[in-house]
Amino acid sequence: MNGIISGISEPAWQRDCRTRVDIAAKETHLGQVKVINDLPDGLELFADPLITKVYNNLMDNTVRYGGKITTIRFSVMESDDDQMIVCEDEGYGVVAEDKEKIFDRDYGKKNEELGLFRSREILPITGITIIENGTSGKGARFEIRVPNGMYRFTGTKTEYFAGPPVTNNVAGDVTTSSLAAHKYRSHEDRPDTGRHANCVW
Repeated sequence: MNGIISGISEPAWQRDCRTRVDIAAKETHLGQVKVINDLPDGLELFADPLITKVYNNLMDNTVRYGGKITTIRFSVMESDDDQMIVCEDEGYGVVAEDKEKIFDRDYGKKNEELGLFRSREILPITGITIIENGTSGKGARFEIRVPNGMYRFTGTKTEYFAGPPVTNNVAGDVTTSSLAAHKYRSHEDRPDTGRHANCVW
């Protein structure tokens, strides 16, 4: 991972994205901007523990540079076998020539936390990507694409692993594959690489 800036911990299942967005919102100086959190309960990502900082950086960037915005909305949508977490606003947006530049280290120097540059460096450790895909003049739209096997929807009786629901009557093993440079010591450490698995986590 040459040039990657990540956390000191190995990636692991980061529970409840919805709650993590709420926590990030409380840690961000939003002013009068309202955060609408439409992420579903039970969505978990296999990611660097600094994932909450990514949400914080997105909100901070929006408040700093979005112009006269009133809301930031988080939602999720299916994209083929992947899940896409979307963070969007109704501000100035990003002009076409800057859509990649905003993730450069030099572009973020005025932000001591390195903002979007740091966010893009945190996510790829488990194959997650982030792009800006909004329309200039109508608002920014950041899309975090989480590949199949790096997310799951958990519940009390039924769990969803990128596919049909499976009722967990009997615990079983999860089919796994190794992720470069990382080892998984328990079921909770391991990503699911199939479409679903009969396993109580």
